Amino acid sequence: MEVTKREVLASVGIVAVMLLIGMVISQRIWQAKLDQDEIYQKAAEIADAELFQYGMRTGLGNAFVHGELSAVDPVSFPEIGGEYMALEKVKERHTRHTRQVRHTRTNAKGKTETYYTTEEYWTWDRVSSEEKTCKEVLFCGSVFPSTKIQLPGMEYIATIRESAKIRYKYYGTGASCTGMVFTELRDGGISEDSPFYKDMDIEEARKFLESRDWRWVFWLVWAGVTGALTYGFFRLENRWME
Repeated sequence: MEVTKREVLASVGIVAVMLLIGMVISQRIWQAKLDQDEIYQKAAEIADAELFQYGMRTGLGNAFVHGELSAVDPVSFPEIGGEYMALEKVKERHTRHTRQVRHTRTNAKGKTETYYTTEEYWTWDRVSSEEKTCKEVLFCGSVFPSTKIQLPGMEYIATIRESAKIRYKYYGTGASCTGMVFTELRDGGISEDSPFYKDMDIEEARKFLESRDWRWVFWLVWAGVTGALTYGFFRLENRWME
């Protein structure tokens, strides 16, 4: 593929235009972050059950609420016992697989040749899963449907073998923990699917939220798009430029 001087100049123009567009989009992303940070700065801070209930009754608005989150109706599996907000039981099967492995060798004539062999390996493959989640949670003295608050992520609990080829792995969220919810107090309750930040106090949660800056992700993707466009331009039959 021969690259002409005009194609090089045109590709520079493509990069320049994409850079300008990227700067405009990046600035909008930054402004949206600043607007969101202002919401965090103005949000009320609550760590008291009575004030929390008062805020919900009066529609206080955005708030950081610190308190204990616990399951009203904890769930469990008989084989592992205990009480949890949420559980997942994963069935895995020990499965045999084969794959072709590429090798090279020098033949009698001194030339390098390629050959393949079949390799056998075993893995534990996910077959199915069963989940349980409590229906209600208690947070900062008030009861809510569990869908109102994002429950903390599950952690590994145990593995139980049924046979040489079948095993069950268990993951769960403990029945209670302390943390912070960022939500909107309105209509006598809180907003749907409010995020919960486990083991964080209000100041830690605010700093965490304000530290998030997605511009680097945008520029990473934008650089890839720009590179793909430039490469695609070079691959075209650009006779119109001759």
